[in-house]
Amino acid sequence: MFDSQVIFKDELDLLDAQELTIVATNKAMAKTDNTEGLIGAFNKQFPVGEILLRNGYLQNNGKWKSPLSTSGSFAGSIKDGRFHTLSESDNLFSNGGGAHDSFGIYTTLEHGSNKSSALKMAGSIVMVGNKTWNQVKQKEYMETTSPTVEEMFGDIIKSRMPIFPDTKEGRNLATNENLLALIS
Repeated sequence: MFDSQVIFKDELDLLDAQELTIVATNKAMAKTDNTEGLIGAFNKQFPVGEILLRNGYLQNNGKWKSPLSTSGSFAGSIKDGRFHTLSESDNLFSNGGGAHDSFGIYTTLEHGSNKSSALKMAGSIVMVGNKTWNQVKQKEYMETTSPTVEEMFGDIIKSRMPIFPDTKEGRNLATNENLLALIS
């Protein structure tokens, strides 16, 4: 009798371990505040291993294999939050040029090394509290560049604001008595 659970046991164990790694990483994901840059926030929220896994890399005993590997060897490793590979067939191979952080991997593998495109998309997936990075930055921009209602219409408001009896000029008390006097 054919039992796929027995025949593919090693592959299933490997997939289970990778899935558990993603779940544990997501649970441990640190909250991002608005004081760090977008790339730093991205690196904090999306660990290197998670980006590699979602791009088809396989992990075995702390080593990583590129989906483009021609030899089948696990030639990549993660150290201090950065990925380095010895495989020349891997798109992340840097020929001694340095290791990649999460954002560098994301930019290379998911945006064809187009940093501008990667930054735009990262702003829509990095969370600051319960809002995206872009939403927070748009709100900050609006708050710092938009004039207040008083700045925009101050003279109009002052010229049309009624001065109620028994009040000093510039002090408009919206009491029931004054409002009745205004509409009668």
